[in-house]
Amino acid sequence: MVDVRHHIRALHRSSRPIDDAEIDALLGIRQQERRLDYEQLAADFGVEQLSYGDTPYEVVREMMHRLSPRRGDVFYDLGCGYGRVVLWGSIVSPARFHGVELVPQRIAVAERARRKFALRNLVLHQANVRSIDFDDGTLFFLFDPFFNATLAHVARRLAAAARRHPIRIASYWGTGRFFARRRWLREEEAGDDPNGLRVFASKKE
Repeated sequence: MVDVRHHIRALHRSSRPIDDAEIDALLGIRQQERRLDYEQLAADFGVEQLSYGDTPYEVVREMMHRLSPRRGDVFYDLGCGYGRVVLWGSIVSPARFHGVELVPQRIAVAERARRKFALRNLVLHQANVRSIDFDDGTLFFLFDPFFNATLAHVARRLAAAARRHPIRIASYWGTGRFFARRRWLREEEAGDDPNGLRVFASKKE
């Protein structure tokens, strides 16, 4: 029988290709997208981004190496879906992890995996990000989880948090272009792909 945590930690230390479906199966992540009633979700939650895209585990691994979460860090995945990022992170790092997801069916899958592996450094929140207090966060991840109005709201709150303590933000896909335009952030190790993984740090005032 595979020791899942040992296997993920070994993959994290390596540069080997990662089979996303294999890791999902080991973690017990079974997506519910075909069962979702998007009309009902829209009625329940209003004008919010409800569609979902997977963050590849190789991107998760790269991000964790670049952010290097340590004991004392508080990491938030804002729009965590089925929990790939925070499940991996809480297995390979002693930092505290929080996943925030609006759709109940997705967070339920992540919560089952959290309980299965007894990940005490992970807390999952089924909530609109507007109602979550993430001011204690030091590290954040976003993969295009919000429409513009919610993204602007989140950015204002991140900027306010950054005035109290340094923060870093990892962004995958289009949200990176948004954060690149925030004057209170500087990009670390800018790459050639505007849709790839991008990491930003708050500027010192």
